[in-house]
Amino acid sequence: MNCTRVCVGEANSTTLNQVCSPNTFVAIASGDSLLHAIREQYVEAVEILLAWEEHFHAPGDPYSWEAVDRTSSAFTPDITPLILAAHMNNYEILKILLDRGATLPMPHDVRCGCDECVMSSEMDSLRHSQSRISAYKALTSPSLIALSSRDPLLTAFELSWELRRLSRMENEFREEYNEMRAQCQTFATSLLDHTRTSLELEVMLNHNPEGEHWEPGERDSLERLKLAIKYKQKKVSATQTDHQAQCREGEYYNRLTIKHNVEKVSTTQTDHQAQCREGEYYNRLAIKHKVKKFVAHPNVQQLLASIWYEGLPGFRRKNVMGQLVGVARLGMMFPVYSTIYMLAPTSKMGLFMKKPFVKFICHSSSYAFFLKPATLVPHADNPPLFILSQVLLSLASQRAEFVFIEWFGTPWMKDILEDWKKRERGALPGLVEFAVILYVIGLIWSEVRSLWTDGLMVYVGDLWNIVDFITNIFYLIWIGLRFTSWYIVQREYWKGLDPWYPRESWHPYDPMLLSEGAFAAGMIFSYLKLVHIFSVNPHLGPLQISLGRMIIDILKFFFIYSLVLFAFGCGMNQLLWYYADLERVRCFHLPGGLPDYSNEDKACAIWRRFSKYVLQLLPSSQGQQP
Repeated sequence: MNCTRVCVGEANSTTLNQVCSPNTFVAIASGDSLLHAIREQYVEAVEILLAWEEHFHAPGDPYSWEAVDRTSSAFTPDITPLILAAHMNNYEILKILLDRGATLPMPHDVRCGCDECVMSSEMDSLRHSQSRISAYKALTSPSLIALSSRDPLLTAFELSWELRRLSRMENEFREEYNEMRAQCQTFATSLLDHTRTSLELEVMLNHNPEGEHWEPGERDSLERLKLAIKYKQKKVSATQTDHQAQCREGEYYNRLTIKHNVEKVSTTQTDHQAQCREGEYYNRLAIKHKVKKFVAHPNVQQLLASIWYEGLPGFRRKNVMGQLVGVARLGMMFPVYSTIYMLAPTSKMGLFMKKPFVKFICHSSSYAFFLKPATLVPHADNPPLFILSQVLLSLASQRAEFVFIEWFGTPWMKDILEDWKKRERGALPGLVEFAVILYVIGLIWSEVRSLWTDGLMVYVGDLWNIVDFITNIFYLIWIGLRFTSWYIVQREYWKGLDPWYPRESWHPYDPMLLSEGAFAAGMIFSYLKLVHIFSVNPHLGPLQISLGRMIIDILKFFFIYSLVLFAFGCGMNQLLWYYADLERVRCFHLPGGLPDYSNEDKACAIWRRFSKYVLQLLPSSQGQQP
């Protein structure tokens, strides 16, 4: 232990100042005293030792903490003054070091194959991994981020994302990486506590370093919040229960936040939806990195609530009945609002349509209107009042024109209706079906614009976009097969054949039947989209998240179950293969390999039930028996 280290340990700055004076520098060697001073957070000693180091260090020579004998040093070679100060999170010492030009480069990628990384890993893989952990522990220091980064929020988000990736690649040090990740998220969230006004909060959340600066009065883009959710950051809590609760709550808030400015609204699904998808960088940053604690912060949620209910003052203070009446009024007026918006988007009512809550209600009402005609299929034996109520509530229903003529038409109109029913095969879509086709075209155009705006990777990253894609594919198949069926029927008619015969006589793969099957599949996926809309509910939203996570667990269990079942099946096959073949020979012993059901009914039943079970299902499904 040299004299400088004794002075540091005794906190004697006077003696240390005399020892490090120019008159005595030859007689002393500071060694790693600077590192000890930083570890003790002795700011005055750090300044004295740094001044001594700058005064007597020769360019090209190692610094005092680098030249020390590693066998007697208390610090590993990768520890520098800046790294150690960042580990201690000492703001004053970090500022002193940064003002003197100290730097901390980013560690090499974990998959880096350069000579330095390969040699370090071969010499001591544990030391190589620990040096990376030490560097990242320094980089995640809140004081270092605040002092060295021009954009502390962005730096915290990106570090959290990188640490998440490292925790998955180096499972042995997952706990250490998760702790550092939690520190980054806590730092990003704590910045929100320093906002004093709504303006300061808006400036923080709407800042976009890659675009134009946000000015007060402009549309809130919330870019930082989006990026935080995209980077999948979540607050790591002390207990697993709190962790899961925060994940579910945060993920629900994420979806609610995205709907503010991204939710698509309109009956035509064209220009109106483009307005609903207008920009959002500090909030997009939060959404991108999934900083769930950041998103769920009370200050952020208060701002989001004010944006969400913009244009509807006092809505949240109304009682339940008042809110229901307001929502119903907006829902029933969606055709008017959408039409006015398309004709005059800058008018007072057109600007009112841009409000997030109004867009969401109109979009939900438009989608509900789309589902009703696609699902309500009236029949002739329904009471007229029930049929009429279906038409009034859903505005239209499948084959509503048939029902209307059947109950309210004149005799000659009913005769025409009977002729239409006889010519059902290859019939063109009805009025309501044409309306559904228009809706489908609008939905497809909406998805195309969404894909063009967000890009392929972002679009595919949202599973609900995949559901929309599958739904649109089924509807396109329905439209294509429907017109194919019409063409086939017309071709048969031109050849002098009678193409109109009862449905039970149609070919099993008639395009008309296939089109109805595709329409039914598309209708199922359309109803599944309601689950996405219900996610805004504070009760159904977290439940939906829990269900999604549970499905993954069910699939994992199903994989293990299938493996166990396959193992037992292999064992049973090994034991009973001879007897199965024996029973097959006893059953199919007639000439030509035909089964003898009369005399060997038991053997044939066993063979059909077990050995031919799968093959039996296919012909049986078409009314055939083997």
